Amino acid sequence: MTQEALAEASGLAADTIRRVEYASFNASLDTINKLAKGLDLTTTQLMVDSYDEADDLAVILRRLPETEKRLACAMMGTLFVHAAANR
Repeated sequence: MTQEALAEASGLAADTIRRVEYASFNASLDTINKLAKGLDLTTTQLMVDSYDEADDLAVILRRLPETEKRLACAMMGTLFVHAAANR
């Protein structure tokens, strides 16, 4: 995501996004909340160091329509069964 796209999604100025990215100022709680919303994350997800691939998948799944969520979950289940069988 570009800084400009994040600025638009979060309702912040592109200059604010740049300053946060380069840690050139202390972001307010309001700015952090807007950034999280623009990234479709919770504030906690944005602030923790241990964000991993499972969290990425959860964000992707949350954005899908219900029918596509069920299909994606079924596909992942099949992948897990196949991976377990080939160990």
